[in-house]
Amino acid sequence: MTQPGQIGSAVSNDGDVMRMIADLQRQVKELAAANVFAPMGVTPTPGGFTVTGTETVTGELIVNGPETVNGPLNVNGAMAVTGTLSLPAGIIDNAALQAPVSPLATHAGTNNFGLATGANVEILRATISVPSGYTRALVYETATMHAWNNNTSADDGYLTTSINGAGFGASSQTTAAAGGSICIPSTGSILLTSLGATFYVSALASSGSLAWAVNSNNFVNLDVMTIFLR
Repeated sequence: MTQPGQIGSAVSNDGDVMRMIADLQRQVKELAAANVFAPMGVTPTPGGFTVTGTETVTGELIVNGPETVNGPLNVNGAMAVTGTLSLPAGIIDNAALQAPVSPLATHAGTNNFGLATGANVEILRATISVPSGYTRALVYETATMHAWNNNTSADDGYLTTSINGAGFGASSQTTAAAGGSICIPSTGSILLTSLGATFYVSALASSGSLAWAVNSNNFVNLDVMTIFLR
């Protein structure tokens, strides 16, 4: 039975005590050298530590110095950046940010037509395809018509443009002398929303009091500038 002042029944003399103390010293040194956080994936480093596993922060995280993230960073909630955010070109893997706009230039033309009196009728149409992922388009259209008045009296020629069937006020108008020609420009612009797969732009024309005969020298040029938006 162990008596007061004795270490234990296994200790029978001073040599046992010294060996026990030596074992305790060795264990203390091993514990001091060991990384008790290793099972958590935390490794102490000079001036900090390295986390090789998953880190979950359920409270506020305040970083007062530089922070470097070499792997993926997933933010499931709101994130506010109150300072300057500098990003090298081409590093954002998101189509909406890599290509927020997509420009397109379109040209169409036709000739050998005549003009009828009354309401403007479509002389030329260009159909434009919408790139995938874009929902709006800022469209600017310009049309130019050259036409001959084959009649023996002066008459007016009219030209207008439309985008997806939407017109832009009064038509452009020019008077042609008997047997003479005219050149008329017309422009229009619109912001299209809720785009489908395509939309169209048109040039529409008419004459005043008299019909103008079909003539191979009559032509219309149609040019469209489109900026697609996300």
